[in-house]
Formats: sequence, C-alpha cells, structure tokens
Amino acid sequence: MDKINATRYDPQATMDFSQGRRGIAPRNPHRWDLTLHAALEYGKEQYGKEHGKKVSLFLSAHHWTTWVPSEEEVEAVMQLGDAGPLAIPGIFPYVEGMPVIVNQDKCLGLKVANGSEFTAVGIVPDPNVQEHVVDEGLSIFFGLSSGILLQSQALRGVRIRHLPPDTIMLGTELIPLLKDKHGKHICPGLYRRPGFQMRVSRRGLPCIPGFVLTDYKS
Repeated sequence: MDKINATRYDPQATMDFSQGRRGIAPRNPHRWDLTLHAALEYGKEQYGKEHGKKVSLFLSAHHWTTWVPSEEEVEAVMQLGDAGPLAIPGIFPYVEGMPVIVNQDKCLGLKVANGSEFTAVGIVPDPNVQEHVVDEGLSIFFGLSSGILLQSQALRGVRIRHLPPDTIMLGTELIPLLKDKHGKHICPGLYRRPGFQMRVSRRGLPCIPGFVLTDYKS
C-alpha cells in the first residue's frame, strides 16, 4: 500500500499497458472495459509494431432457449464481460504473450485454478469459424476458438501429448447467464422490466486477459 500511495498520478498521462504494466479496478465493469482497451493497445502498439503480433477477437457463442432475441438483447449480452460466477467473457481478445487469468478451478495439482496467472503461448482456432481481417494488426473471428495454450512456472517440466512442452490447453465451457447455483442473477443489468427473463447460455473460454484485475484478485 505504501508503494501504491507513493506513486504519483499524472492526470495528463495516457493509459499505457506496455512494458508489463498492470491495472487494478474496484468494479468488474470498469475492469472489463479497461481490459479490452489494454488488449487492443498491447497487441497493436507494443507487440504489433515490435514483434509482428496481432490482436484476434473471438466472439463467444450464445444459445437462446426462450425466444428469438432483439438486437438490444444481443448487443447487451455480447458486451457483458466476465463477473463472479460468469467465468466466460462475451468477447475474448487474444495476443500471443499476454498474461491470462483463469476464472475456474480446472486442475489444482498444476495450479490451474480460479485467479491463477499464465502466459498465453498459442490459440487453437476453429477452422469452421469465419475470420474478418480489419487491418494488419486486428482480426475478428465470428465464433469462439477451440482452446488456448497456457504456460507458467508451475508447468515447468510438464509434458502432455500433442502439446508443446511446459503448456496446458484450456478448452471451452458452457455456462448459463440467467442465474447461478444460489438463484442469484448473474447479469442483473439485462433485466429491463419486472418478470423479464432471458434464458441464454454462453460457451467460450473461462479465462480473461490479465492486464487489469479487480482489487480482490490482485
């Protein structure tokens, strides 16, 4: 805390996430907005120009079981990031070499747990998903990837068949957006009127870029 308080805040400075800089935000919506900003800046400016890397945006899949959603409902769901029991963001930005935070306990023996940090070393695209090239530094995939390859110090010496050394692959998960196991609304901001309920589930990667964390996870 003393180190944080001793850091001077310059209101004229831009939000620069290069050179390993990280951010801490108290609220999940703010953290998610800053994460998208950081991923685009990190990929196109730092890695794009220096290392020839680019940003790939993967859209998570949504399955509606109640009715055909309106444009407003689709837009609201797609913009919803991860929060609490909702471990999957609506949009997953990928840049090779970025920090990644896992949102679910998957393999505790290898420290693949909620809140653990890894480095993204590869993405496994779905060949059936269409890619739209925006420019040389940005592509949008109209669908989700099949998995992401993660690396960490805890994985040093781990060998898994068909995967590069010292890596694991995190696959996709399916999560309902309506309520968690305790009956609490996961995304209350989508409920516009009394009795309004959207029965929709989301499939995607249960992890996020680790540029910005909440104070809890930091």
